[in-house]
Amino acid sequence: MLREYDPGNLLLDQARREVFEMQLEETRLAGALSELEARALHLVRVDSLTPLSFPIWAERLRSQILSSESFQERIQRMIDRLERRAARG
Repeated sequence: MLREYDPGNLLLDQARREVFEMQLEETRLAGALSELEARALHLVRVDSLTPLSFPIWAERLRSQILSSESFQERIQRMIDRLERRAARG
């Protein structure tokens, strides 16, 4: 690899810059992080899982063995419960 034999090569520096600027949009990302840093943080406690928290909950559930019920059955049961709550308003 080029970085092993010539770590100070200007083409390597250019390639890194291009990745940060074009692929990762470093400037845009830094701006978004600065904007978020300036905002107030509001924590809200919810009574049930939210659409963003459901995948995290499901992944955690997958790593735990708590009952003889299958992973799919447990996920389906939670989906049914969340849909009933949503229907009630």
